[in-house]
Amino acid sequence: MREIIGTGFPGGTYRQVFYVADVEAAGPAVNGELQVDLDEVDFLAIFPLAKKTRARLIGTVRDVSGLSRPR
Repeated sequence: MREIIGTGFPGGTYRQVFYVADVEAAGPAVNGELQVDLDEVDFLAIFPLAKKTRARLIGTVRDVSGLSRPR
């Protein structure tokens, strides 16, 4: 869309493939607070949503060999 309307996109791309998922869940990690887990390879963030049992997960995908990447 940006190319069509002639607007640039400053920044870069990442080597990693990320996922975003809105889920219905329960447990210690879904407690209404932001949860973040980082290490040398992976990233996971759990964002609370308005309903207490819903959360947004954002993280990295380790093995992308079977996935097709957008160009």
